[in-house]
This record gives sequence, C-alpha cells and structure tokens, in this order.
Amino acid sequence: MPRLVTRVLADSDTYMIRLVFEIDGERFLKKDGSFQEMGETVDCLNFERMGLIPSGNVARIPIYVTGYNLYGYLEYDTPESMVFAKPSPDKLTGDVRFVLELLHTGDVSIYSTIGNETEERTTHTISQYRSFELGTADRARVRVYKDAYTGWMKATLKADGVVVSEKEIGTGIRVVTLSFST
Repeated sequence: MPRLVTRVLADSDTYMIRLVFEIDGERFLKKDGSFQEMGETVDCLNFERMGLIPSGNVARIPIYVTGYNLYGYLEYDTPESMVFAKPSPDKLTGDVRFVLELLHTGDVSIYSTIGNETEERTTHTISQYRSFELGTADRARVRVYKDAYTGWMKATLKADGVVVSEKEIGTGIRVVTLSFST
C-alpha cells in the first residue's frame, strides 16, 4: 500500500508516516487518532529498510471518518512537514458528494438540481429527521417546501460531510433554498 510521509524530524532521525487508501482512483486517509493525524513514528533505519519508492509531493489529501464523511485534510506546509486542517467549505474543490438533512415532522417537497442535471422533484413524509443522498457534482441547488405554513423545519446541505449551507424556518414560511458550488 502507498504510504505518505507526513513529517520529517531531522533532529531525532525519524519520519512520521500514514497508510494511503484508494477507492475509485481517489486517494485518502482514514482518521487514526494519532497526534495531529500525522501517523506513526518510524526511525531512520527502519524507514530505509521499507524500501519505499518516492512518487512526489502531496499538496492535500482528505481524511475520512466512518461512512466516508470528511474529517479534515493533511496539507503541504513546509518541505519537512504537512499540517492538519479542519474541513471547511472553502477547501472543497471539484466534485463532492451532496447530502440534504432535514429536521421536520410532516410532508415536504424537494426540488434539487445537482451539477448540470435537470431539476428533480420528490415528495416525502418526515418524522423528525431524514437525510437524502443527492448525488456527486461540483454544485447543488435545493428548495424544500414544507406542507404547511405552521411548524418548524431545519435544512442542512452537506458536501463530503462538511456543512456548506444551513437554514431554519418557522411558522409563516414554507420554503427554504440552499445552494453551494466548489
């Protein structure tokens, strides 16, 4: 399996490394709980014995927690070290997996446009909480209509597990619109 050198500690002749996983051509790390997600420490001699073949620098690699929700990134910082960064909407690029989460009790109509696809309409009955896989693209626009002017609803749009848009509505308002593009 490929390994990522996350930190070189020249003063103690050690390296910190992480195993890199790959699914559908996308490389990522799994959250491991190590200090700043830098991985295990290997001394210089053992590192040399691994016989690793260098394949270049990594600018940024995502770290996923269960269910492939984005936990954070390791990003290039200096020639000797990467740095852990929390996920945020401004760090998302390219195609991302969009999920809509609704807190509501009652019927809703969802109008969603993912990427360049045509707007799709679906209706659902929700009992407190429900999530909807919208698809993978570089942008999404979602309108949610609740069945009545009364009651409360909270809608959250996530991209790769990162909250990118969130709104709450109460009595007197029936529709909420959420959108995001990378």
